Amino acid sequence: MSVKLTVLPHEDLVSTDTHAAEVVAEQVVVPLGVELLEAKWIGPRTQRTLRLVVDSEGGVSADICAAVTQQFDLVWEAEEATPRDFGLEVTSPGPNRPLVTERDFTRVTGKWVEVVYRDGETDRVTVLAQVDGAAEGVLRMTGLDDVETIPIGDIERAKVVFTIGKPPTPKRTLERRQKSS
Repeated sequence: MSVKLTVLPHEDLVSTDTHAAEVVAEQVVVPLGVELLEAKWIGPRTQRTLRLVVDSEGGVSADICAAVTQQFDLVWEAEEATPRDFGLEVTSPGPNRPLVTERDFTRVTGKWVEVVYRDGETDRVTVLAQVDGAAEGVLRMTGLDDVETIPIGDIERAKVVFTIGKPPTPKRTLERRQKSS
């Protein structure tokens, strides 16, 4: 899996540091059974920190974050022959993890999600329904009058909706926008 390392515009990083950190992060997570969702530099060059957002099927514990940190340091020092000169933050995506890929939607099959997507050039649709699955670039959801299918590429944002007690009421709302000239 390849994760693009995000460098914020205000930072002045040496490109070799950026590439080396990306390579090390990818090497470290795979043997630990963890997925690297994001690697991002935060803060100015003098106080820069590399934030790694990781996840796994059963969630991420503090022990997993500590193991990623420890392994990152060992691999970094072995490959770069120097201790790292930046902060390292390893975290989980938390309960508000955005759903982006087919794999994300497959992982939450059976759960309620809110999905906002484009329908045509001007319409934005929000759907609250239960995920049936995702395959071949299409999300399948039920809870409305019939099965809703949405091309994953049309989705602007999606997240799991946590419920306590009875499930939410399915809904579909449409926001029409004026076509700009």
